[in-house]
Amino acid sequence: MATSWNADARAFQVGDRLIPFTLYDIALILGLPVRGEPIDCNQSHSGGSVVEKLLNRHLKTTSPERTQLVTLLTKPSIQVPNRVRLYIALVFSYFLFPTTSKKVNPSLLPLLDDRANLGTYAWGKAVYDFLVSGLSRAASSMQAKKGRGNLHIQGCTALLQIWACEHLGIGQKNAEINQPFPRFLAWTHQRMYTKKAREAFSNSANVLSVLVAMPWEQEFNVVEEAMETLQETHGSSHPTISRDDGAGPSNRTQTPSNQLQLELQAERAEREALAREVGRLKDELDHVKAPTLTKPAAHSNPHCGLAKFTVQGCQERQSC
Repeated sequence: MATSWNADARAFQVGDRLIPFTLYDIALILGLPVRGEPIDCNQSHSGGSVVEKLLNRHLKTTSPERTQLVTLLTKPSIQVPNRVRLYIALVFSYFLFPTTSKKVNPSLLPLLDDRANLGTYAWGKAVYDFLVSGLSRAASSMQAKKGRGNLHIQGCTALLQIWACEHLGIGQKNAEINQPFPRFLAWTHQRMYTKKAREAFSNSANVLSVLVAMPWEQEFNVVEEAMETLQETHGSSHPTISRDDGAGPSNRTQTPSNQLQLELQAERAEREALAREVGRLKDELDHVKAPTLTKPAAHSNPHCGLAKFTVQGCQERQSC
């Protein structure tokens, strides 16, 4: 995906089209707020936060390896409030804000002091900015090395894989999860191989330039705010997002391009619903096929108490 990244447009080149990577994608895929108190992932500070004191006391450093943080979490001496802080720090280090150094980023740790106000921050925007910065550096490095050597991207790279699955229509969602939010819950055990990724990024025929929020997703404030942010930042240059809440005709103009996007999204939603129904029917069928005992039949040996029986259609006879 780094080879398809356009840093100036903050978009991926898919075939002959540029598909924007936006805060709206973050809200739908991760369910994180894109509005709120800003977060600076590179801000320096005094180093006196609760978590940093814990790290210094137990690990003698405020920027340990991520694996050391896992070990610290297992210590029974850590009290519950601090265990919660350490767990969130672990999520930062492994999932939301991973670095190429594989160490804990101390700049975010002071935010964990006041757990009650964690929901007031624009976490989605912080994840987005951190990942975009990492993508742009990786793309620039690839151009300089002309594709040689290993490539490491800082940031939530799992988000990029799910973005590709959602926008390019590749992969298979977990059919057992109905109406998932955030969307990453439905994308488990996905792997994107290089050949498959290149093929997907070379064809723009069935690509969704903008995802359409489903009715159950529109009930969340983070999605509503992200939709408003997208319209404010992209305006007429971005396909219009229409509400699909079944309340009647939208008062927004539907362009042919946007109508196609809606149809593609609806088609995918129907396929996912069908997959869930097939899974449900399969479970019911497996339940019906449970071992059953048939009516005992006469045996050729009157002195034997064994009877003929069938299990799941098997017609083997038991003999003395």
